[in-house]
Amino acid sequence: MNQTASSLIAEIVKEGDLIIRDLGYFSLAVFRMLIEDKRAHILSRLRMAVSIYDVYSGSELSLMKLTKKQDINRHVRIGRTERKNSCFGLSAIKLPAKVAAEKDAKQKLIGIKDVTLPKKVYIYWDGFSSSLQ
Repeated sequence: MNQTASSLIAEIVKEGDLIIRDLGYFSLAVFRMLIEDKRAHILSRLRMAVSIYDVYSGSELSLMKLTKKQDINRHVRIGRTERKNSCFGLSAIKLPAKVAAEKDAKQKLIGIKDVTLPKKVYIYWDGFSSSLQ
């Protein structure tokens, strides 16, 4: 299963359902449909390469800058083309150093890496747990 199967849930989801998604099923278009058309709730880890925008100004946000001093929990719009209508809750919480190191070691061991991101961004995000709601 992967993103091509992510919309299959639309056939069975009911209003008010909570859909929990892993990154393999991360699809902004499907999230928007589930939230707006089906009135479902979404919980998903945040894909690091997704563009994030301020709800009010529309300006692109840097999560590295937002999380430098504190954890965040705010409303945002996400995706370059999908951002016009859907508003999501975004949480990013700094992990304890030991947990971040274990996460980094595991990802290196199995070869997980988003090659579209600069290495410093990738390393920085290993220290966080982030999610969309």
